[in-house]
Amino acid sequence: EFVVGVYETPMTRIYARIGWSPEPLARARPEIGNITAGIWEATPEALSSMRQRLATRLRGRPVLVT
Repeated sequence: EFVVGVYETPMTRIYARIGWSPEPLARARPEIGNITAGIWEATPEALSSMRQRLATRLRGRPVLVT
C-alpha cells in the first residue's frame, strides 16, 4: 500500500531521517512555491523499520506503538 501527499520540499531531509523517504512524483513551478507531490510506501515492513529507527534513537526510553 502507498500514501500520496503534498509536502514542502525541504521536509525531504526529515523524512529521510525517520527512514520513510517519499518518491517524488511532481514539483510545483518556482513561482508557486517549493512544493513536491510524492508517494510513500506504507507496508508493514516500512512501518516496522521506522519503529526500529525510533527505538534506536530513543535508546531505552519507552516507545508507544499503536
